[in-house]
Amino acid sequence: MLFALQGLAHADNEPLYRAKALVEVQSQLSDHDKDLAEQLVDIRIQQERKLGIKPLIQTVISNNAATSNGNSASSNHSLQDQTKNIKDNFIYAGRGHRWVLGYAWGKYGNFYVRTDLSGESSTDSNRNINGTFYNYENKSISLGSYLDWHPFNSAFRLSGGIHINDMKTSLKGKTNSSVAINSNSISLGTNTFNVDFSFPTVTPYLGIGYNNINVDSPGFHFFADAGFIIGKYDATTTTNLIGSQSLTAADVDAEMNTLRNALFRNGYIPTAHFGLTYRFK
Repeated sequence: MLFALQGLAHADNEPLYRAKALVEVQSQLSDHDKDLAEQLVDIRIQQERKLGIKPLIQTVISNNAATSNGNSASSNHSLQDQTKNIKDNFIYAGRGHRWVLGYAWGKYGNFYVRTDLSGESSTDSNRNINGTFYNYENKSISLGSYLDWHPFNSAFRLSGGIHINDMKTSLKGKTNSSVAINSNSISLGTNTFNVDFSFPTVTPYLGIGYNNINVDSPGFHFFADAGFIIGKYDATTTTNLIGSQSLTAADVDAEMNTLRNALFRNGYIPTAHFGLTYRFK
């Protein structure tokens, strides 16, 4: 039996190299020679160490049989593909229209799978909307999962995904003030006029971005994203003013829609952020 060395080894990948060598040695031995195959591989690795040779992943053990060479090439490609697919995972954090913190699971061809948490800081303030001062409360946070496609293996990416949202905004009329309701000035006194807006829990996402997927070295790199969380806010009004000061339910509904158009005119929420990734080896 003739064995020939092809290439050098990679010390960092010795377990993978050992497994590769063992498969090819066993392919030339009978089933009951498993122990012998392991011994041959051990002897080979020890000899290579003594000679200062560092085996590379591309290294194969071959003999003069054509069928063995074919099997070796096929197995070697499979191992290389697996190694390529499991690298390139990274974490990222950014700021912009919303803050974002996420993790990318890895590169599969020209595709990435990633997930992140994004949102805005909660607010509680006074805000003038259509001539009326309201107590304004806002909460906005989303968990997103995405599939990124990098055309031509470039840094540019197209993204599609799903968001699970907890996004709510509340307007509360201020006690002992006046509220404009469908162009009518209504004295609120101790009465209630509240409008609550809520975004759908599950919504699609579409966007574009930049992230250099062809950087092999670990460490920090730049990224940027812009896109849309697609959905429209629902609105509900809570008030005990209907029937008072000539106010009707139609007036309340009209004002609720006016406020919704003032705050959330479009059927989507734009997002834009940039920041840093940290790529693992």
